Amino acid sequence: MANETRRRKEPTPAKRRRPTTLHDIPDHFLKRVILRLDSQLCLVRAAAVCKRWRRIAASPGVADYNFSYRYPGNYVLGYYHAVDDSSNRRAPPQPDGSLVLDPASPAPRRPLVFVPASPAINVRHFSLDFLPDAAGHRRRRWELVDGRGSLLLFADQRRGFFPDLVVCEPISRRYVRIRPVKEMKYLRYLGVFLANNSGFSRNVSFSDFRVTCVLYERSPGMADDVGEAVSCFYNRAPRSRRRITGWNTQCVVTSSCILLHGAESTHYAGRAAGLVFWVVGDDDGTVLAASIDQSGFRRYRLPEHLWGSSQPGSSFRFVEESVDVYPRLVRLVSLVGDELRVYLGNLYNSSEWQLERTLQMSQVTRGLKGYKECFFATTVKIVGEGPGYVVMTPAEEETWLFSLDLRTMRVERDHSRNRLPGKVYTYELETPPVVRACVVRCKRFGRGPLWRGLGRCSHICICA
Repeated sequence: MANETRRRKEPTPAKRRRPTTLHDIPDHFLKRVILRLDSQLCLVRAAAVCKRWRRIAASPGVADYNFSYRYPGNYVLGYYHAVDDSSNRRAPPQPDGSLVLDPASPAPRRPLVFVPASPAINVRHFSLDFLPDAAGHRRRRWELVDGRGSLLLFADQRRGFFPDLVVCEPISRRYVRIRPVKEMKYLRYLGVFLANNSGFSRNVSFSDFRVTCVLYERSPGMADDVGEAVSCFYNRAPRSRRRITGWNTQCVVTSSCILLHGAESTHYAGRAAGLVFWVVGDDDGTVLAASIDQSGFRRYRLPEHLWGSSQPGSSFRFVEESVDVYPRLVRLVSLVGDELRVYLGNLYNSSEWQLERTLQMSQVTRGLKGYKECFFATTVKIVGEGPGYVVMTPAEEETWLFSLDLRTMRVERDHSRNRLPGKVYTYELETPPVVRACVVRCKRFGRGPLWRGLGRCSHICICA
């Protein structure tokens, strides 16, 4: 009977395995996945999944490694385009998601368009409707002349004289209006530029920045409108620093090395290594370099094949580095036909140039969308530059824009900076945004027992 009972008894079925989910991933594998995230938005979303994911995302080295070292350009939010609407250009259609801006004027001189770097960015936060009226009435208009980090610099075009200025931060809707110096109000101006109070082009904040204005001053007793270049500085520093906020007229630097035949004899040629370059209207390749700090002016000499260029702004350009890899070198990009040449020059030796690389643009652009061989029948023009890149277009088709990354020597057609003709200003955050994931009194706030539970933490917290 016992044997018959064993035969009748059916074997128990094997225990069913539950489906594998993300919670089955080990911590060390999940940490590798989070380390490969390419945006701070993805990090916040990963930290909001559960307590375990929040603990791994807040572990030491994850956020810092992701966004401070691997992806230095990670905080780019978009691009402000000062569209060039000259008669010889056909304005291309507006890209999807862009925002047409009107900086306190019904008819701006150069239309402004903000193109977001990601479709997830709300473009309404980057409107400029909070700017004041230029010169107190609507007949004047603001023109975007420079941008660094999260700041934009606007100038009121007063027929080429020392302009009224506005420095604003669109994401916080703050601005400061800067009036010109009374003694220099009627001097011709060559350009105004943003920097921080240390003289470098990066790490600029609304509470700590510098505006450098380069002007043309006619020399007394000289005929034929001969004069020199002068520069003055506006400093805005926190109260903790012992600096005076305002125009520093005691630090006016006069250029005594180059004589200028009027303000119209200079042509803007780019910015690199803390210097701003203008080509003087001579045929010997003389370049005037103005420092954005208080070190004055310098003289440079272009390579011989660029002497007497009829279009100095479109045939060559000085370009700054995306990162400070060459702190003592100046990079010059020139075009001869469709051949691009990249030169490196010493910051303190202005006469020697070393050829770094050459590229044939008709060859490297093959395969790009919309490419035609007839585009490169004549010449190629430089229409813009930025940290580590130049934007170019063929003379035959000026709406076909492409950019070249000088670090990787890669050409791009679909990048946001190539969508509209004109000057492009990158809008980026210099520091990562503060993430507040703890909505209650934090149990881990502070190091000592007396400080715990007294406030909310400013990082991704694991105590909630």
